[in-house]
Amino acid sequence: MKQARTLRRFPWLMAAALAFTFAGCEIINPDEEVPSYIHIPAYGLVTGFDQGTASHNITDAWVYVDQDIQGVYELPVTFPVLASGTHTITLRPGIKINGIASTRINYPFFASSEYSLDLVPGKVDTLKPVTSYQDDAGFAWIEGFENPGMSLQATPSSDTLMLKYKEGAFEGDFSGLIRLDEAHDYFEATSVDAFDLPGGLTPSYLELNFKADSRFIVGLIANGIGTVEVLEILVVNPAEEWKKIYINLGATVSRQSGILDYNVLFRAGLESSKDEAEILIDNIKLVHY
Repeated sequence: MKQARTLRRFPWLMAAALAFTFAGCEIINPDEEVPSYIHIPAYGLVTGFDQGTASHNITDAWVYVDQDIQGVYELPVTFPVLASGTHTITLRPGIKINGIASTRINYPFFASSEYSLDLVPGKVDTLKPVTSYQDDAGFAWIEGFENPGMSLQATPSSDTLMLKYKEGAFEGDFSGLIRLDEAHDYFEATSVDAFDLPGGLTPSYLELNFKADSRFIVGLIANGIGTVEVLEILVVNPAEEWKKIYINLGATVSRQSGILDYNVLFRAGLESSKDEAEILIDNIKLVHY
């Protein structure tokens, strides 16, 4: 009889256990919060009359919500924000250092943008940020290849010159052209002027547009008291279409001591697998604080 009573109670025990289980699920998994969304299609850049081209390669947006980092997003992007009501959204333009995807930073010379948004769950807000250079950004050198002269000079080691080239220029009337062949297989040139670049953690970058079917080198000539040292910084890979690159000079300069000033260096040699090569460069900017 005792066993029969136990069996009769079993369905009631099971029902109670199931009811507790389902009630527990609702406690553990409450209704999910519906996010609001922000869409950023691209960044724009405006420049002053003495700041050179407005061409840029802003690839990312660093997003802050009420000064807290929300994330770093490659553009274009639509991303969720778990917040509602009025909030301050700050965007900082991001680039790839030396064109390398794994080295992304918010570019220290570009200004941030700030928005006050009324975030509504399920709603998509579109932001179209436009940045500019920071007021205290300094332009030590700008070469757009539009003036009668050129602020690059070949070294004695070079057997060819950089020419002004009209056909296929990136913008304006001219770009700079390095043409290599078997009779002229080595190019080397430096900036005419030498520049006092800041050391320590102060950033300095060389910006340029380029299109090339061969690699070339960007570096610095470090001029000390009675010493001259060549500092190769980056081997720039070929690009079939025009590209913008931001080359970090500050990391190299910060490791130097006893240097008076620096000339910017460009080098290229004809690769053994090629009979000829063309390297086009435009809109050189040396920017630092």
